[in-house]
Amino acid sequence: MSNSRCRKSVRPSRVVGAFTLVELLVVIAIIGVLVALLLPAVQSARAAARRSQCKSNMHNLALGLLNYESTNNKLPPGFVIQGRSEESWGWTNYILPFIEQQPLYDSLGVADRRLADLFIAAGGRLDTPEIALVQTVLSVYRCPSDPTPDLLPASMGDIRSIYPEITGNSARHFNGNNTPSGFEPATSNYVGVKGFFDNDWCDNARNRWSQKEYCANNGVLFGDSDVGFQDISDGTSNTFMVGERNLRCLAGSWVGARNPPGPDMWSSYYVIGRGSLKLNLPASGAHNTCTEGFSSSHPGGAHFVNCDGSVRFIQEEIGFNNGAGNRTQFRPGVEIVGSLLGVYQRLASRNDGETVNVDF
Repeated sequence: MSNSRCRKSVRPSRVVGAFTLVELLVVIAIIGVLVALLLPAVQSARAAARRSQCKSNMHNLALGLLNYESTNNKLPPGFVIQGRSEESWGWTNYILPFIEQQPLYDSLGVADRRLADLFIAAGGRLDTPEIALVQTVLSVYRCPSDPTPDLLPASMGDIRSIYPEITGNSARHFNGNNTPSGFEPATSNYVGVKGFFDNDWCDNARNRWSQKEYCANNGVLFGDSDVGFQDISDGTSNTFMVGERNLRCLAGSWVGARNPPGPDMWSSYYVIGRGSLKLNLPASGAHNTCTEGFSSSHPGGAHFVNCDGSVRFIQEEIGFNNGAGNRTQFRPGVEIVGSLLGVYQRLASRNDGETVNVDF
């Protein structure tokens, strides 16, 4: 037998290639470049989605307000005028049945009792059904771009961890006459537009809080307001109804007002804001700043609901002028010259007599 028959055929071994260190570094570098290129696009897409959801929320609130007006022939009161530090309902409560929150409306007892009465029923405790109701998180009142916690912070510590530039020492606490110690209400990022005027002329210190005329304003949602669309002489498409406010400017709450007739950011500014302060003012945490106005976490501006139900994104560079002296506060009796007002102020007023003839 020949030796060739006994030999097994030997196949050449397969050589497996491997990355060299240089090749591996090149691959890592390429992946890094791709991630760097894609990350801004992903972040931009997420920001656009959040902004779209915020606009959708405000559209739902607009429908709620329009349906309330259709049912009652007027918009709800911006807030109910009561005694100093006597907690009261706001427009945010009155539209609950019109934004699919009838059970919450009924449980709160908005139609039958004051907000102060709800807190009195809680008996100074935080672990009661009444407190659970006013800490209900409502997504329709939350802008997904805003970092405010579900409960409005009563301490500046959590706020400064996100916005260290804020210098004020007091957050938007809800310490009314009847609230339990340490109470924090559910957050809202959407506040009604009261017009130009600040609150301090209807302060209890002057015994005027019980007189409705001293809390009147030139917007559509203010103290005991009963504005119908027939009262909006500037036109519903040219008049703001609701705007945004974010954590940087201490946000707000859908629960109501802590100190309805008070003069500062701890009064009715939980549910309303005024247009005599610039949009997206620098934050300080003090009153007479953006804590009483409007702001958002969207770059360059904020959403507003017009009285016709439309929602528009308003650029922060919009024309701003408070008229003679360009003051930041107005009171009844102070002359307002409509022709001197900026576009922003005209949109915040229902009856300044001036047209808005620019694309805002």
